[in-house]
Amino acid sequence: MTAFEVFIPLLPAKALSPNQGQGGKRFNAHTRARREMRDATAMMVRNAPTMPHFDRARVSITYRYVTTRQRDDRYRPHDVPNAISALKPVYDGLVDAGLFPDDDWQHMALGPHRIERVTNPEDEGLLVRVQALKGEKDV
Repeated sequence: MTAFEVFIPLLPAKALSPNQGQGGKRFNAHTRARREMRDATAMMVRNAPTMPHFDRARVSITYRYVTTRQRDDRYRPHDVPNAISALKPVYDGLVDAGLFPDDDWQHMALGPHRIERVTNPEDEGLLVRVQALKGEKDV
């Protein structure tokens, strides 16, 4: 298999926003939010009908959320660099699930990441695409 796709019906918590402070209670919230997202990612990948293993992979994520203000603790970024920062636990969860050995530069590359607006709150979540890489020039 050269590609794998999984939908994670959970957005990262606001505590994972790079714009949040890191002091006191926020540090604890950030730690809990990282664990929640990492575990949810690993669980969704492990429960997929087919789960390949890649030696080297390119990961692309579409961050899907509604544009109306939601009164929850979920992070809905407006720019891709902030979204990527909040997605670090997702990359760790992919490794935990066994998709590839590590999220270092030798095993994982970032592909295009996008933010997509949806109209139905039930469609919110992360669409994760993992594609096999072969040569050094691919990273």
